[in-house]
Amino acid sequence: MSVDLDAGLAAIDARFEAEQAASNERDRVFIYDRFLQLVGEVFGENDADWEDICNDAGEAAVGIPGEDDLAQFLIDAQTIDHDVFLVFQTPTKRECYKVKDIEIDQDEHGNEIVRPIALHLLDEIKHLQCWPNTFAPLAAQFPKSDTQFGNAIKVIKGYVHRNLLREQQPGWVPFFDIWNAANWKANFDNAKWPMVMIPYIAERDGVAEWCALDSRMENCYDLIKPTLEDAGCQLTADVWFPGDPQPCPTHFILDRPTIVFDVVRRRSASGVTGTIADPIRDLVRIIAPDGTSETVTIADPNDNPNNADPNAPWVIFRRGQHVGLRSKMTIHKPIEHTITTGGKSPDAINQGAKLISNILLGLLGTAIGMPWLTLGIFDKAVEDVILAWAIFTDHQRKARMGPYSHKSGFETGGGVAVSPSGLQIGRVGLWKTRGYVSFAAEVDDNAPFAMGRHIDVGISAGFEIGNRVWLSNISAARRSWSRTEAPAWQLAVGDYRALEPDGTRALRYVNTLTGAVRQISSST
Repeated sequence: MSVDLDAGLAAIDARFEAEQAASNERDRVFIYDRFLQLVGEVFGENDADWEDICNDAGEAAVGIPGEDDLAQFLIDAQTIDHDVFLVFQTPTKRECYKVKDIEIDQDEHGNEIVRPIALHLLDEIKHLQCWPNTFAPLAAQFPKSDTQFGNAIKVIKGYVHRNLLREQQPGWVPFFDIWNAANWKANFDNAKWPMVMIPYIAERDGVAEWCALDSRMENCYDLIKPTLEDAGCQLTADVWFPGDPQPCPTHFILDRPTIVFDVVRRRSASGVTGTIADPIRDLVRIIAPDGTSETVTIADPNDNPNNADPNAPWVIFRRGQHVGLRSKMTIHKPIEHTITTGGKSPDAINQGAKLISNILLGLLGTAIGMPWLTLGIFDKAVEDVILAWAIFTDHQRKARMGPYSHKSGFETGGGVAVSPSGLQIGRVGLWKTRGYVSFAAEVDDNAPFAMGRHIDVGISAGFEIGNRVWLSNISAARRSWSRTEAPAWQLAVGDYRALEPDGTRALRYVNTLTGAVRQISSST
C-alpha cells in the first residue's frame, strides 16, 4: 500500500489556511425578535463586542449605522416592551443575548449609530424566584422554606426546574423522581417551555460535592452562585434553534427556539461522593489544607507526562511559542484566615433554653409571690444565645499569612451556624477570602487554539509565566472588533474580574451584598 505524502501535506496545509482565514473573519451577528424568530443579519457595523463569563451574564453590543433597515427595526418596528435578541456566531461558538438598552447616538453631521446593548441569557436565572413550595398557591406557602441537600449538580438543577415548571406548566405533576424520563416524555410540551433545564442524568452529569441549600422566596442566582463556585460547576445558557442537535432526546424533543440551561462539572476533586460525607471531609480540609486548592493550582503538569489527573489543563500557552499572546497576571493576597457566621441558634436549643428559663422563673416567682414570671417574658432574652455562632479557621493559611494578618471576617447567608448549611457558608467565606492568581490574556484566535473548538469558558488552561506553568480555569472570554481592528479574543483566567473596570467591579460587589442581605436563615 502506497501513501502519497505530498497529497497529505497539501490537504493539511489547505485545512490550516482555511481555518486561519475563518478565524480572521468578522463574527456573524443576527437580530431576533421576541419569539426568537430571525429578523436579519447585521452587515457593515461600526464596531461590536461580546463576552462570555463563567457563572455570570456577560454583555454584548453592536453599533449599526442609522440608515440600516435593522437600525430602523430597533427604533420603529416594535413597541418599547418587545424583547429583542442578539446572536453572535463564529465557526466554532455561538452565544445569545437579550437586549436591555438601545442607544441612539447622532453626531454634529447627522450621522446616526444605533447600538443595542444586551446581557447574556444567563441573566434569566437572576430573574427567577425560588418559592418555598412550587406546587402550592402563593397565598398558602407551606412549608415556609424549600430545603434541598445532596449532589450539588442535582440540587441546583432541581431548584431551576421546579421553579420553571411552576411558571410554565403548573399542571404537570411529576413523579417522586422529578427526572424520570417516562414522566418527562409523557408531559413535556415545548409550546409551554420557552426555557428548560436539562434533566439530571447521573451517567451524563456525574457527581459533585454535597451541598445544603434553603430558599424562602430566594433569588435563584443568589441562592446557587456560591455553590456553583465552591463545587467547581458551571451554569450554562444556550439557545436551541431547529436544526441543532437535540440537547436531551431521552427526556424531550424540542421543535421551536428554546433557551436551554445546564450545569456542567468543570473541576474534579478526588474523594467526592455527593453525600453528607463530603462536608465531613471538608471539615478536615478547612482545619488542614486550603479547601479551595482545586480551583487555583500552581504546578507544572509536564513534570509527569503520564499524569492522568482530571484537573490537568486542556491547553498550555507557553512563552515564545504562540503568536499574538499577551497576558497580565495579578497575584491576590488572602484577606482572611478565619470566618465567623451564624446569628441564630437551632430551634431545639432555643426551645430548651426557653423551657429552662421559664422553669427557673416559675420557681423564683413562686418563692417571691410573683407567679406571672413564668409567662415567657424573658423568651427573647434567651433566644439565639447558645450555639448561635460558628467560627471556621484555615490554620495553614493563618500560619502562612503571619502574626499581623486580619483577625476574622464575617460571611452572611447562614442564619443557623450549627447546621450543614452553616458549614457550607463558612467554607464559602474561606473561599472568597483566599489568596489566588488571576490572569488577563489576549490571544489571537486559532493560533493555534480556536475558541469554541479547543478551549472555552470554564475549562482548565495553563500559562507559562516565569519558570512555572500556572493553572486555572478560563473564567471569561471577550471578543471585539471594529472597522479598523480585526476580531480578537481577550481571555480572563482565574478570575474574570481581571478584565473589569473598577466601576463594574464595584457594582458586582453591591449586587453580592444585596443578595446576601436577602438570604433567609437556613433550616436545621
